[in-house]
Amino acid sequence: VLHWAYSTYGDELIYACSFGVEGILLIDLISKVKPDAKIVFLETGLHFKETYECIERVQAKYPLLQIEKKLPSLTLDEQAELHGNELWKREPNQCCQIRKIIPLQEALK
Repeated sequence: VLHWAYSTYGDELIYACSFGVEGILLIDLISKVKPDAKIVFLETGLHFKETYECIERVQAKYPLLQIEKKLPSLTLDEQAELHGNELWKREPNQCCQIRKIIPLQEALK
């Protein structure tokens, strides 16, 4: 499937990854098909430090991968100023729209 996808779509194909266990497995498979594949990480500003450490280890193991950290248009402070503190607790859908959905849509353009 990965061979077909990359031969069909080439550099237009983007893998959005949260760097969990399943994501790392897919990165390993992708790197065997396209060592310089584009990987998008939705940088919400709310990840655990272990997630960032994992990204660093992946980048070291697969140096040709193009890992892009896609940031939302608002910092956490700006989001709090506009929508109140800890929006993810009160309105998780709105928070995900701001911090994940819109940045992903931008990355896929």
